[in-house]
Amino acid sequence: MIALLGILGGFVSSVLPSIITLFTRKNDQAHERAMADKQLEAAKVGGQIALATEVARADTEQQRELYRYAAGPSGNSRVDALTSLVRPYITMIMFHLWLGIETTVLIVGIRSGLSLGELVQLVWDEPTKAIFGAIMGFWFGNRAVKHFTDTSYAAMPVIRPAQK
Repeated sequence: MIALLGILGGFVSSVLPSIITLFTRKNDQAHERAMADKQLEAAKVGGQIALATEVARADTEQQRELYRYAAGPSGNSRVDALTSLVRPYITMIMFHLWLGIETTVLIVGIRSGLSLGELVQLVWDEPTKAIFGAIMGFWFGNRAVKHFTDTSYAAMPVIRPAQK
């Protein structure tokens, strides 16, 4: 009986380190797998950030190339005047076209006997508000933000450290 216990004890003591090593290895592999997954995820995010940076850089370069023609005066005053007139001219044409359409709709609405509320809804609908807001934001938004930031910082009191 003691011999059997000795054999069993010897067997368990020789196999126990292998079993512990097996569990340790299994835990290490699970940890390594989790770390590899995290590294892969970090690489994907890093790649997306790098791609977004490159796209932004390419967009900036494209805009720079598109507007390079207007970087400076050409030397011919008539060409420079015509170049500076193109955008405002197109804007004015589109504004007058919109004004003509809205005026026509208003006149037809009045002749049809629509009430003031119906006329306002007809002429000043959601798409018109959106277009008007976009145009005003394009032309005057930068100036308003610049004016707001200049005046808000100018109105702030200057705090100086107390002198001893």
